[in-house]
Amino acid sequence: MSLIKINNISKIYGNGDVSTKALDDVSLQIEAGEMVAITGPSGSGKSTLLSILGCIDIPTSGDYYLDNELVSKLNSQQLAKIRNKKIGFIFQSFALINEYSVLENIQIPLKYRKIPLKESKIKALEYLKKVNLEECKKKKPSQLSGGQQQRVAIARALVGNPDIILADEPTGALDQKNGEEIIKLLLDINAQGKTVIIITHDSGIASYCKRNIVIKDGKIVDDLVL
Repeated sequence: MSLIKINNISKIYGNGDVSTKALDDVSLQIEAGEMVAITGPSGSGKSTLLSILGCIDIPTSGDYYLDNELVSKLNSQQLAKIRNKKIGFIFQSFALINEYSVLENIQIPLKYRKIPLKESKIKALEYLKKVNLEECKKKKPSQLSGGQQQRVAIARALVGNPDIILADEPTGALDQKNGEEIIKLLLDINAQGKTVIIITHDSGIASYCKRNIVIKDGKIVDDLVL
C-alpha cells in the first residue's frame, strides 16, 4: 500500500471568471522510503501540491489518502493532528521564531503534542546534536547563519519522528556550500527510512533524488525514475 495516494485532485482558487485552477486532475502515488523531487516553473502548481500533501490545504475535488486514511475530507482540527504526527516541514525561509531560542524552536512540535517540558528539552537536544548545533542551543535564530538556521529547521522537522519530510525549496536561501550540506542531511534522513519530498525549481537539487515528478500548468507532465 502506498504511503501517499492522490486520485484526480484538482484545486481551484476563486470563483467564476476570476477563478484559477492551480491543480488539474492530478493523480500520484509515493511509496514509503522514497526520495522524490517535484519540479516545475514558478506558478506550475508545486506549492499548491505541497500544501495538499502536507495537509495544509484541501483539494476542491478528488481524494487524498495518507497511510491509507482519507485525509482530503477531514476538518482543520483533524488535519492539524495529522500534520503534527506524520509530517515534518522544512521551508526556504526557515520559519523560525526569533523570540525563541534554538532549542525552544525545536521543541515546538512536541509542545503541540503536550509532551512534558523536561522530556521535550531532552528530545530537542538529541536532534540538535544530530545536526551538529548543540553549542547553539541558547542562541536566537538571528544569531545564526542561513545554513545553521536551516539545520535548526531540519531538527524541528525531525523531532516528532514523522513519516514524511516535506522540503519546500530547502536550499533556495543558501549559498552553494550550505545548500550541499542541507542536501546531504536530507539524503541521510532518507537513508534512515524517512520519505522525503523536495519541492524545487533547481534541476541540480532534483538530481539527488531517485524520482523526479515534473508539474506544469497544474498537471503532471513527467514522472522519471532515475
